[in-house]
Amino acid sequence: MGKMSKTGGKSGKGAKNAVPERANSGKTSRFTMSERNLGLMQEIIRKDPESYKEEFMEQFNYFVQTMKLLHLQPEQSRTEMQSLQESVLFLSGLAKHYPKEAKQFSDSLFELLREQGSGLDADVRMSFCKALVLLRNQDMLDQIVLLETFFELVKVEDKVLRKFLLASISAHLKRVYHKKKDVKMLGKIQNLCFSKMKDSRSIVARCAQLVCIDAFRRKFWRDERTANVIAEACFHKVPKIQVTSMKFFLGSENDNGEQEGDDSDIDSEAEDNTKTLKEVMTSFRNVKKTRKRAKNVERAKKMISKKKKQKKEGRSKECNLMAIQSLYDPQEFADKLFGALESKKMDKFEMRLFKIALCARIIGIHRLHTLSFYSYLHR
Repeated sequence: MGKMSKTGGKSGKGAKNAVPERANSGKTSRFTMSERNLGLMQEIIRKDPESYKEEFMEQFNYFVQTMKLLHLQPEQSRTEMQSLQESVLFLSGLAKHYPKEAKQFSDSLFELLREQGSGLDADVRMSFCKALVLLRNQDMLDQIVLLETFFELVKVEDKVLRKFLLASISAHLKRVYHKKKDVKMLGKIQNLCFSKMKDSRSIVARCAQLVCIDAFRRKFWRDERTANVIAEACFHKVPKIQVTSMKFFLGSENDNGEQEGDDSDIDSEAEDNTKTLKEVMTSFRNVKKTRKRAKNVERAKKMISKKKKQKKEGRSKECNLMAIQSLYDPQEFADKLFGALESKKMDKFEMRLFKIALCARIIGIHRLHTLSFYSYLHR
């Protein structure tokens, strides 16, 4: 019996020793899983962040080491960059569970983008920006610092990135205006955009101008101050910025060329029009084709597009009328614009037409007395 108990004791002791081995094997499988499938590991960590902090730190340490290498040598192999992008996406999705590491993570991204943003690979640069946007949506970083960084990045010769940055700034404004209702933050962003419009770099000034125009149309900043800042851009040294501002006041459609024209109601209206057109085409598809029915379908399509165009024109006219009425001193503005028209005779014909049209619009709306303008038109 004693021997049996001794043997049993040994087996019990062996069983105790076997538990850590299984735990170790379990830990190894978890590490392997995190290496092979970060998306799956991300979902697991979200359910229990504390238990899986070691797996998170594994990826975080890899990110820190890779960022140090990037500081020394921005051009790395494509394989290394691909794994870094996956790691950045993984960490940004879990940042809210680890605030301390999230702060270091965002600071590293900001630092590298500011110092070597133009020298980074386009995909890596884009993944960094997307990660920062994700952190912003989780309220894990300073919004003004993010916007300042984005305005600095627009000077990089990357159209895809520039379009993404402008869309992100616009989406952030919409989020602050509709969801947060943070008037103070809107004011800070407005001041930042106004200061960027005076930037010596034309691309930065133009991007800030597009943001202001978009914000005015979406009714985020539909006030006199915004209208007058856009009006000042009519006298900018860069012709493209002048034309964009003048088109805005004249109510031209899609004058910014890179952003949406109005608030979110437009999207729903456009969807309604699309559905109506779809219904017309579906009904035509399921009936016998005749010449008369084909003509009716064409007529219906033209009517739908005409109504859509009228709605857009109505919105742009309303917007530009409000902007012109918001000018602080319309007489001074018209005189200054007319003076620029007379003095710069080497301007392109299109530019001169825009100036004439805007002068006439302001004189007509405010009933100004600019007699020399009429004599100029007679010549």
